Formats: sequence, structure tokens, C-alpha cells
Amino acid sequence: MKRKHRNEDQYNQEGKHDNEGKYNKEGKRDKEDKYNEEGKYDKEDKYKNKNDVIIEETTGTLTAKADSEAVAEAIVDISGNTEGIAIAVAESSTLSASSLKLVGLDNQDIIDTGVGKDTVTGTASGEASVSAMATATATAIAISADTSSATAISSATAVAEAVADLTVVGIENLGIINTGKGNDIITGEATASSVTEIFTETISLALASTENGEATAIADAVALATAEATSTTIGIKDGEFYLGRGDDTINAVATGGETNIGVQNVLIFGGKGDDTFNLQNGTGDIYGGKGDDLLILEGLYIDYTFDESGIVYGVRITNEGNNTNLTVREVENFQFTEDPETNIVYVYYDEKAGVDDEPHEETGDDNQNKENGNTYGGGNRKKTPARKDDSAEDEFDNAEPIYDDKWDDFIENIFDNVEPLYDDSTDPIIDVAENFQPPEDICPMLM
Repeated sequence: MKRKHRNEDQYNQEGKHDNEGKYNKEGKRDKEDKYNEEGKYDKEDKYKNKNDVIIEETTGTLTAKADSEAVAEAIVDISGNTEGIAIAVAESSTLSASSLKLVGLDNQDIIDTGVGKDTVTGTASGEASVSAMATATATAIAISADTSSATAISSATAVAEAVADLTVVGIENLGIINTGKGNDIITGEATASSVTEIFTETISLALASTENGEATAIADAVALATAEATSTTIGIKDGEFYLGRGDDTINAVATGGETNIGVQNVLIFGGKGDDTFNLQNGTGDIYGGKGDDLLILEGLYIDYTFDESGIVYGVRITNEGNNTNLTVREVENFQFTEDPETNIVYVYYDEKAGVDDEPHEETGDDNQNKENGNTYGGGNRKKTPARKDDSAEDEFDNAEPIYDDKWDDFIENIFDNVEPLYDDSTDPIIDVAENFQPPEDICPMLM
């Protein structure tokens, strides 16, 4: 009978490799928890769908308070043949200025959520509380007797000024946010509110008394108070966003501020899928990618200008009224919040297919059809073509992997049915589980 190898407990009673716990009781690989109790591949959840949730929230209050008080008092009391003059002047001025920036999700590196239906949310809300109080009191008293003359003059001026500058940002991205494969949602929401209080008080008292003489008393009090709160809200600010494959949604919401900006200086790649860009307003570059994409902007369609000059498969959308300047490529559909029943379909020219300059029959011309608001653009009516410089990506996207979502089952089948090869005197010649590399043509997404 052939003796099984037992050197240093490398093999168990059934002759299966067990060095350092590499294999469990059934001979299946279990080193470093790479496989679960059933021997299925489980390393770092690399091929499992994991729905990641990232939520960051910030709230804060900005306070600016200015108090100013001025008191002036002039009193003259004269008897006999003496003349007297008393003058009092008081001035007070106070300025209080403060600023605060609140950020919900502050990313300065790389966020990569991987596979799954992921949610990335940053919310920030702030309140500015501003108050100014000014009080001025002036008193003048002149008393004379006999042939005396008395004069008393007082003047008091109080000025209080309070200023607060609040900035609220839902997501500030100084790096990269990549949501990978799956129907993902990114939301940046910023809200602001302000409370201002102003209080002024003036007290002026003048008293003159004379007997066989002249007495003059003048009192003047002035109080000025101003309180001002400026606030800016930004839904999503700066950085690069890669939505990957899937029907993804990115929301930018900014409300309550004197200036509300949906997106500011962003670069967003929709990738493959029917993506929704709910951006409100603002500045940036939007790449819809493959799929039937939708861009939602605030306001009325008629307030926006579409300009194709110098942009390949894209259009520049501007609205001076709400500070919008977006360069949009490969997005097919547009909606405007104050035109809820109007759906704009934008048609891009296919330069590679060589279209002519004739207007499309549905539009009548190549300009904005703002009368009916149904179709914009002209030329080729087929689906938006791919960008000129992504032929390699086209080949990759059009050649679907054989296994793709069934990759877990494929791995499980291999590792459950293939035993390592070994002889009686050496370690395994081929460790299939440890050295297996999937061929690129079977699962290119793992390369």
C-alpha cells in the first residue's frame, strides 16, 4: 500500500495538502480566509456585490454681533455777571465681521466604491445670526441768573455694523470620486438661512433756564445700526466624478443662500448607462457617455443658450441669469424645472458618418426650437456616436465578457472540482487555487 506523504503535517489523513492551514477538512483552500466554509472565493469581497453607503453631514451657526454706545453731557450753571459755555461731543463706532465655511463631505484623496449599488452623500446646513445695536445719549443743561449768559451744547453719535459671510458646500471634492459598476447615487446638498436683528436708541435732553440773561442748551443724538448676512450655497464643488457602468444619478442641490450654485468647477463622467445629471445650475464639464442620459437644470428652457461652436459631439449651455456655463457632451435629453412637461431631445452631428447641413425634418432648422421646445440640433438622427478618440473603449464595451456577472459561479466551479497536483515527495507542482489567472478574453474586467 502506498504511503501518503506526512512530512511536517503537510498532508492530512486523506493525503490532501494542509500546510499552514491552506486546506480545510474537505481539502479546499482556506488560507487567510480567502475561501469561506464552502470553499468559495471570498478574498476581500473582490467579486461580491457590496452596496456601499457614505454619508457625511455638517451643521453650524455663524454669529456676528456689534454694540455701540455714545454718551455726551454738557452742563452750565452760572450766577452773576459771568458768561459760560459748555460743549460735549461723544462718538462711538463698532464693526463686527465674521465668516464661516461648512462642508458636508470633504474629499481630498480618492473614493472608490467598487461594485454595487453605492450611495455617496454630503449634506451641509448653516445659519448666520447677525445683530447690531447702537445707543446715543446727549444731554445739555444751561442755567443763568442776573445778567449772566450760559450756553451748553452736547452731541452724541453711535454707529454699530455687523457683517457675516457664510459659505455652505454639500460635497467638496479636491480629489476623485469613482462609484464603479452599479446603479449609484451621488448627492451634494447645501442649505443656508439667516437671522438679522437691528436695534437703535437715541436720547436727547436739553434744558435752558435764565433770569435777566440768555441761556442756550442744544442736545443732538444719532444712532445708526446695520446688520448684513451674505450666504453662498454650493451643492457639489470641484474635482472629478466617475460614475462608471450602470444607471447612475448625481444630484446637486443648493438652497436658501443669497447665491445658490448647483455645481462649481466639476468634471463628471457618466460612463456606460442611462445616467441622470440633476445639477440645478453652475459651471463644469459633463460627459454623458454611452446610454440615454438626462440633464436637469433649473428655470425655463427659453432662458438658456445652446452653442455648438468648437465642441465635438457637445454643446455649451449658458444662462447669465443664474451663472450657468456648462460644457455638455453625449447627453441626449434635457429637462428644465419650470417647464416640467417639456422634454428637450438634443441631436448631435455624426461627423464620422458625414452628415450634410440640411435641417432635420422634425425641427425645420438647426437652431433652438423654443416655440415648441421638443427638439434641438440637426443632422444624423441615430444614437449619439462615441467620441472620436475612444475606439479602444468602443471595442471593450461592445465585446461583452462571457461571464461578467456570473464570474462568482465560474470561480466556484473551478475551485470546487480541481484538486492540486502533487506526488509523494514534493509540494504541489501546480496549485490551481493560488496561481489561477483568468484569461483576459474570458473576464477582461478583472485585468
